[in-house]
Amino acid sequence: MQKANYVFTKNRHLPNDESVQVMRSWEGFDAPIHRHDFIEIIFIEEGTGFHHLNGDKIKVQKGDIFMVPLGVEHVLRPSSIRDGQPLVIFNVLLTVDRLKKLLQETKQLNDVDFTHWLFENIWRQSDHYLHVKDHQMNCLSIVRSMFWEKQNQSIGTNVMLDIKLKELFIHLARLDSYIPSNDVNYKFYQIDMEEIVSYIGEHYNEPLTISNIAQLAHVSERHFSRIFKKQMNQSFTQYLQTIRIEKSCELLVNTSLTVTEICDRVGYKNTDFFRSLFYKKLGLTPSAYRKRLLLSV
Repeated sequence: MQKANYVFTKNRHLPNDESVQVMRSWEGFDAPIHRHDFIEIIFIEEGTGFHHLNGDKIKVQKGDIFMVPLGVEHVLRPSSIRDGQPLVIFNVLLTVDRLKKLLQETKQLNDVDFTHWLFENIWRQSDHYLHVKDHQMNCLSIVRSMFWEKQNQSIGTNVMLDIKLKELFIHLARLDSYIPSNDVNYKFYQIDMEEIVSYIGEHYNEPLTISNIAQLAHVSERHFSRIFKKQMNQSFTQYLQTIRIEKSCELLVNTSLTVTEICDRVGYKNTDFFRSLFYKKLGLTPSAYRKRLLLSV
């Protein structure tokens, strides 16, 4: 997309020395790509669309949450304005000073892990952003409560907003990371493994690498490798090989394609490597496998 020429300022969006603003809006195609001098947290409430964020194009739906730091260029677009399903979002806008205050309060409670998480997110570099999925909709429930509290000013509103804001950040931190008690240096990023497995199943015949899958999950290769192996009990490479061999077995039995053609269909370019891998997995060459299965029919 084009370079951002618009800067949204806290003087306009957080007037009268406000440190927190909560809004609900419908996204269209008219908003410009922009950056801002405050921190924005975006909650997808309804519909689907795409978040153009720092050069990435991310498909979004209900439950997606983004924390966009200072200076990052972004804009949200709905999938369509004709399908009767608008892209509805909540925005929580915060000044850096408000987050610094939260950081100071957390330090006083001696919550080391939460303090570290806040520090990382306050000082995120401009080429990073936070993206998590709130499958239980806990954060969405909190931000709705904040919105109505803001709209219906009453006794104790500021105190209630402060409490809700802290609760919101705790939930965000829990969604973003889990630190096992036996390894304080290991950060476990939340990954929608069902979505990743589904993507691999649809794109297994493409030149998939652990690098581009990790990018889709918005984590490092190292962290992705750890999480994938922990949840799937095998490495990413082993899993992809298994999927490709299973697909090749289907093609061997159900089509008259040659082994070389099947090799290409399942994502391999080297027929010798494919034959070797097939034999390693099944103890038969592809041709022998086809012959045995056809004879058994």
